[in-house]
Amino acid sequence: MVGDAANLPHFERLMSPFFNSRNNGIIYRHFLLKNRMTISAAVFNQWPGNGKNIGDGATTFTARITGLPKWENEGKTFMHTGIGVRYVEAENGVIRLRGKNESNISDNYVDTGNMNATHQWNVNMEQLWSLENFSVLMEYVHNWTATTDFGLEQFNGYYVTGSYVLSGEQRPYDKRAAYARRIKPTGKYGAWEVFTRFGKNDLDSRNIHGGINNRYNLGLNWWATQYWKAGMVYGISNLDKYGVTGITNSMQFRLQWIY
Repeated sequence: MVGDAANLPHFERLMSPFFNSRNNGIIYRHFLLKNRMTISAAVFNQWPGNGKNIGDGATTFTARITGLPKWENEGKTFMHTGIGVRYVEAENGVIRLRGKNESNISDNYVDTGNMNATHQWNVNMEQLWSLENFSVLMEYVHNWTATTDFGLEQFNGYYVTGSYVLSGEQRPYDKRAAYARRIKPTGKYGAWEVFTRFGKNDLDSRNIHGGINNRYNLGLNWWATQYWKAGMVYGISNLDKYGVTGITNSMQFRLQWIY
């Protein structure tokens, strides 16, 4: 997954079926070309904390390469690109992909159910263009799950987010983190940001029918300070599952403190 969720324009992550937001592990990171390129690799395991031995928990291996092919005007204009891979062992011979409707309080909209499997692979691509106070962020993930019942099943997800800061501030790029950070207002009345986003989770394959969820958002953020943010977003979701199409309209509000 890309970036720090608290600093991104949109409220919550869409492609939750394809990652874990918390895990125990060790990461190695190396910087090249005056910090314009990063190479990282990591290994994760649910031990300790899952009440099992280290060999009983599912182990995850990840790697990521990022670069800044464009960096001009002291970072006012830049392009970030990256690619990553993720290998995940099945836990007790089972893998399950599921995701909510871009809201932690919603039910799972897409869900493969328990799949008898040995492992899964993810390949993800990320892109961020920034031209001063305008930016476009994109991410795509493709998943291959090695099931023991049906062979290799494939799933995917993507989103595109556009952001425009009305008050002129820019989301600054942090070369040591290899991604953009939060907006820091320069005026006494804070910074206003409008954003739009569309994305899709596709957990339908040849033999697995976990559903297809399309999501469209339009939102407004007010960065009162670099630590406080208030926002609202209107979203429409189209869920295709079991031969039925359902539509969800939602309005979300958030008051956020970032330490």
